[in-house]
Amino acid sequence: MSQAATVSVARAVGTSRASKVQLGSLVGLTYLWWTLIVFEWDRFLAAKVGGPWYRIPALFAPVLVLLLLRVLTGGRRGVYWPVAAFVLLHLAAIFYAENRGFVIASTKLLLYQLLTMTLLMTVADSPKRLVMLLKIFALGFIWYGVQGIPGGRVTWHQELNNEDSYGPFLCIGLGFCYYFALANPSRVWRLVGYVGAAVACIGVVASFARGAVIALVVTLLMVWLRSPRKVRTLLWGAVAVGVALVAIEVLFPGGAFWRRMHSVTEEGKDAGTGMVRWVMWGLALQLWQQHPIFGIGAANFGVVAAQTFPDDPSRPAFVYADYLWGQQLHNSYVQILCEEGLVGMAIFLSITFGFFRRVWRLRGKARLREWRRRGGELDLRFAALALELGMIGFLCNGFFYNQMYVHWYWSLLGLALALERCTEPSPPPAGAPPASREADPRGPAPASTPPEPLTASLGAALLRRGGANRSGPGA
Repeated sequence: MSQAATVSVARAVGTSRASKVQLGSLVGLTYLWWTLIVFEWDRFLAAKVGGPWYRIPALFAPVLVLLLLRVLTGGRRGVYWPVAAFVLLHLAAIFYAENRGFVIASTKLLLYQLLTMTLLMTVADSPKRLVMLLKIFALGFIWYGVQGIPGGRVTWHQELNNEDSYGPFLCIGLGFCYYFALANPSRVWRLVGYVGAAVACIGVVASFARGAVIALVVTLLMVWLRSPRKVRTLLWGAVAVGVALVAIEVLFPGGAFWRRMHSVTEEGKDAGTGMVRWVMWGLALQLWQQHPIFGIGAANFGVVAAQTFPDDPSRPAFVYADYLWGQQLHNSYVQILCEEGLVGMAIFLSITFGFFRRVWRLRGKARLREWRRRGGELDLRFAALALELGMIGFLCNGFFYNQMYVHWYWSLLGLALALERCTEPSPPPAGAPPASREADPRGPAPASTPPEPLTASLGAALLRRGGANRSGPGA
């Protein structure tokens, strides 16, 4: 081997080893960041112990970005561009929104979620790593669910301190945890999944949130419809209904729960919170008509509505327009259309449809074979259904609550992207002949030029091997 070839091979091997070291460091930090996203222990410590624990994400994120950039320069793919486009749309709104502070707060959360998705897609390239992320995610529903059952909310949490957030969150957990349990060969983690589903069912009841209960019924129906084992799922559904009925009688004796649910049909859009939401949705559509392309900016509905519409004695609940300031639309779809316009809605729909197409493909035979080849013990079909039912729970609640700026939607999307990346067929070894090439029975064709010296051929082969190490799935 020539000296130049030897030096090139040494550099290639050194680069491969350095990339692996960087990726190994990033794996542990990703697990830590994922626990921060799921359990939000920074907020928990700030509320229970005191101190600036809430600053941890802002200090931690730049370190992750720098290390992530070093790993991605080695040839790995890690950016999901539709979400990046959604983030850019929010960044642009900073320059034209009425209240820039609200836009900045929403954009900050989306930047965290984009970082999280990039980490998951980069790190979770093996079933072992991905399953660890799924386990942490499942434990999160038990973590919040148990704390919130006594009062229907988690008192220290910024979003889950409201029943209208606590109930929808656990509705997501019901479908996810049930299929997570079915996917697990481990008895311990199967039990964790079933406990998470039971806690989620009780938590939705405890939230006393009418929209969440309606979404829970739809989610239970979809759990059964999507199940390949419908009889078994029907039996578990009966158990879930029994658990819910017991929780109703214990938490709300005297029929208070049923009276609350019955008010949905009594009030409709003519009284109560139904009327309030109907009025706001109508105003939001009027604002969208004035700003149809890019919207008015994230979280700006209340601000712009209070300044745009005059006082109106015939407008229920909002006779004075000032009362609209700071109001939330309680509908994720109307919110996106009003605040991000047609562009934002198109991006959101493309991301959502892409999610369902992705989890559907994960149940294909080629993906299943690749999953097993890489050592995946979890049942990939049920793991994909866990993500799908979690997303259905989120989307059902989106008709009654605004949840786009909480991590739930984005975390489910990130896990689906990582699962897809983890089951991509491995590329053929470098230098291997194409699969379609057949051997020529007449033997090899005569060479038109003299063959290369043996040292040069060996050097080229080693260089190709070094390149494969840099860009392969195990880099």
